[in-house]
Amino acid sequence: MAFWRQFGGCTTTFGDLCWPAGLEATRLTYGDNRHNHPTLTARAAWCSCGATTRRNERPPVAPDPGRPGTRRASRRRRSPANRLDGCRGRSLQPRPGTDAALALGLAGVIVEDGLYDAEFLDAHANGFDEYRRRLAAYPPERVASITGLEPEAIRVLARDYARTKPALLIAGFGLQRHSRAGQTMRAVALLPALTGNVGRAGGGWQYANLASHCLRPLRLPPEPAAARSVPVSQVAKHLETLDHPPIRAAWIERGNPATQNPAAHRLREALARLDLVVVVDQFMTPTAELAHFVLPAKTLFEEEDSLRRTGIRTCSGARWSHTAGGGAPESEIWRALCERFGYDTSYFPADREAFLQALLREDCASRWMT
Repeated sequence: MAFWRQFGGCTTTFGDLCWPAGLEATRLTYGDNRHNHPTLTARAAWCSCGATTRRNERPPVAPDPGRPGTRRASRRRRSPANRLDGCRGRSLQPRPGTDAALALGLAGVIVEDGLYDAEFLDAHANGFDEYRRRLAAYPPERVASITGLEPEAIRVLARDYARTKPALLIAGFGLQRHSRAGQTMRAVALLPALTGNVGRAGGGWQYANLASHCLRPLRLPPEPAAARSVPVSQVAKHLETLDHPPIRAAWIERGNPATQNPAAHRLREALARLDLVVVVDQFMTPTAELAHFVLPAKTLFEEEDSLRRTGIRTCSGARWSHTAGGGAPESEIWRALCERFGYDTSYFPADREAFLQALLREDCASRWMT
């Protein structure tokens, strides 16, 4: 945006196809998206396998006293990719898109068996009676027909979860990437409250890690009058219909809208009609195949980054040096464009390490390193 604001404005997108449904669901359920620190994570996952797909949030591996120079992984972190981490190693794989029914079925068993935390709910919950009536419509047999699981497996999982303290549910991002996903997330997120696991160290509900956001706002040029924005979920529609002026060129980075956005077939057709399409990517994606120019970008392993001192990664990784033969980080591409256009390049500092240090808020700088 430091380039485009000096250029005179552009059409941007707003919104996000990634995690907002889950964030809003969590806020509607609990008021805010807060959770235990990842170092307290011990077990349990929903639609996620922490040992293989959330390796950046695993606790540090302990040294093995019996083998000098080696490090020993805990048993809970050796699960294969097709398993979940909690519930004594059990893995349930409901049909895609049926997680809400499973959550309601589990809650129904917990309530029916009297395993819910009535004291916690009386003190902190609203609407429990209405919720309980809703659960009556989802007995294990009906949930089994929806999810493809066995009724007894649903009962066993519900009882195991309700009797385990602390118990933690970690939602994977795929859980909220389908229709009515916000309501699905709310159904799952209610289980920790139902069992009194909210506020317990190592327990509760965990979705995303906003606590890692410790950067100051970026300095930008003033926003020009010739700026407009469209919903990211409706890019295809606006490429087809926007006028005064119409969109004639597109710059795309950090995304693959030709396959990831709604109405992808229409979006591909609209991109093919543009006068100019530039894509910045590491791979020849379907979107890159539509481009007139493809600029290679560096990977996260080839860029400076920030790493917390806690032993838990909350950004993409540690600081790495640039390697020969690769592309450039996007900021360097924009710096070069500013130079070519005669714009102010100070928004893209050449000393990237000093730039990262300057972005750290004072309350976070002492806890971070580059």
